[in-house]
Amino acid sequence: MALFDFMKKKDEFEQIPGLPPLPPLPPEFQQAEEPQMPPIPGMPSQLPPAHDAVAQMRAQGMQNQDIVNSMRAQGYPSTDILSGMQAQQMRQAPPPPIQYPALPPMPAAPPPPTRPVIGPSKEDVVTLLTEDIQQIAESIIEEKWAKAKKDFVDVDKFKEDVDDRLGKIEELISGLQQRMDGLEKSIFGKVEEYGKGMSDVSTELKAMQRVFSTILPQFTSNIKELQGFVDDKKKKKK
Repeated sequence: MALFDFMKKKDEFEQIPGLPPLPPLPPEFQQAEEPQMPPIPGMPSQLPPAHDAVAQMRAQGMQNQDIVNSMRAQGYPSTDILSGMQAQQMRQAPPPPIQYPALPPMPAAPPPPTRPVIGPSKEDVVTLLTEDIQQIAESIIEEKWAKAKKDFVDVDKFKEDVDDRLGKIEELISGLQQRMDGLEKSIFGKVEEYGKGMSDVSTELKAMQRVFSTILPQFTSNIKELQGFVDDKKKKKK
């Protein structure tokens, strides 16, 4: 019974005169209806009203939990199951006791005492109805909680997958950074080698220039002498 002390609901079921107010329904029934299950093969697609289905199953001697499980399997929403069981419980509730008026006094005998018709009290009916509602509500809450725990597990798994992928991305970025650093050092080394090679070429060119500046005048002089010798030979032949 403590389950209903902290649960509130804006819209209450219509009360039947003569019975005390029903306990508030849990917040689960304020949400959108649950998606219906696909129809079971061999069963009609149009479901009968929930209270008729409850009445038929109770006539077969089924217990409340079996009725709830069977109606869920057929595709009834949880709110329809609860309202159907409540309506059926109200139909089965006995009418309030009828108070028969006392007979008029007889002249020769005392009037008979008034005896009300004995039947189940309203408190017993409300207690049974409350227990049924509580049983269904607890079953629905357990189902919702199991689904919520599964969603939490899926979220944790998704978080682990994201963390794993982020770790791999960080490793890839670190590897690319190392490769870029190595490529930068290699380029700088090649440029330095090229500069050193150009410096060596410049030194060699300067050395060749010195050699030519020393040898070329003597070579030119020798050519001139050879040309004079050739000219003299030509003149003598003539």
